[in-house]
Amino acid sequence: MDVRIQVTLQPRSVANIHISCFLKGGADIKSVERILLQFLRNLFTLSCLTSFSSLAVSPYPFPASPCATRFLEDNPFPYSHNPNVIDTCNITDDTPVINDPASISTLPGADTEDLTYDIVCTGNSSPKAAKLIQAARQGLRQFAPTKSNEGCLGVFFLKGNDGETCAVFKPSETDGTVDEAQSRPGIPAGFGYAREYAAHLLDNTDFHHVPATSLVSVNHPTLSSAVSSTGSLQAFINHECSAEEVGPRLFSTTDVHRIGLLDLRILNCDRHLGNILVTDSDDGQSLVPIDHSLSLPAFPALSGGWFEWLSLPQAKVPFSESTLRFIESLEPVTDVLMLQKELSSNVNSGSCLLSSDSLHTLRICTTFLRKAAARGFTLYDIGCMMSRYSDIDVECVLEQVVNATLSRGSQPTLPTDKDKSFWVAFDEELEGALKRTLAA
Repeated sequence: MDVRIQVTLQPRSVANIHISCFLKGGADIKSVERILLQFLRNLFTLSCLTSFSSLAVSPYPFPASPCATRFLEDNPFPYSHNPNVIDTCNITDDTPVINDPASISTLPGADTEDLTYDIVCTGNSSPKAAKLIQAARQGLRQFAPTKSNEGCLGVFFLKGNDGETCAVFKPSETDGTVDEAQSRPGIPAGFGYAREYAAHLLDNTDFHHVPATSLVSVNHPTLSSAVSSTGSLQAFINHECSAEEVGPRLFSTTDVHRIGLLDLRILNCDRHLGNILVTDSDDGQSLVPIDHSLSLPAFPALSGGWFEWLSLPQAKVPFSESTLRFIESLEPVTDVLMLQKELSSNVNSGSCLLSSDSLHTLRICTTFLRKAAARGFTLYDIGCMMSRYSDIDVECVLEQVVNATLSRGSQPTLPTDKDKSFWVAFDEELEGALKRTLAA
């Protein structure tokens, strides 16, 4: 039988909107129930539904489904009632409903996969990220996600309509294949995807060339019950190779500095040349940083910074005037407030996606970078001061400054807190440490 499902949404401020699907013949009643439930479930995941005052679902030509009724009863939305609408205990007879089938737009040839497989944005997306989600959503209805067998395990590749890989999905929870050795002090398991998104948000001017990234929920049978459907979706970068496969003489100083500055801002604990991609275009080769899930460790776990670009000769070249202007423009307090706003509304198991302690790390590291660059230190100098590059068993300058600050009896606070004593003491200790380093 042919089944047409109409959904009527009545926004509070604009005219009614009709969404419908048309399923070609052959669907039995159980299949239609399953499709309808999935259709409703996808609708309820859209944040825009909270602004609608009514929702009416009209199935043609089958009767009310008890299964669908139970689902609707669990959702606190007012539902209209007419002979063709699934009945619920939340009926409001005075809610207007449009039942004219002629006004319904249909999607001929829609199949069950169109309604079962979907990607829903759960965070604020940039225009580039929004296009990425749309491309991956369309491809998901034709091509199943494929699991990565290298690098960060538990990661899935998604294809676009053309069958080419367009996105990388990193779930919040995986099926247990993530290597425990990849964990770092101060970085809790299951929150790497939030750090991927944070790196993208911090690169709001595209200075660092972080690929477009968004928070999403992915619905597909390939993602088993052991794999969370919530995670980060990042644009897949077509590349020639990784930086570890070519000699450093091919890298521009600008590219190395761009990536190095990002790593210092977020205290990347896993920057190796394998997660720097080499792309080729008409403008020549360029470097693109990926894999930022092991960054922004929670304060005071600041010993894990790892920057393999310290071995590159470009790191010892002084910053250009334009790069120094960029560093000077960084506003650590503004960055903290931005991440706090963007990530506070996204909650996983009752916890904010990025802890206050991780935000403290961002402010500490960005402040250190700005003050050190202003005093003439190179990327190499700053990287050595912010990591245990020279000796894994010896505290770096960053750790020494933080410990000296803590010994003065104060703790870091968020910008919205009145107590600023830690940050005043930190600035004083940092200035002293930089002077001593210059004099050494």
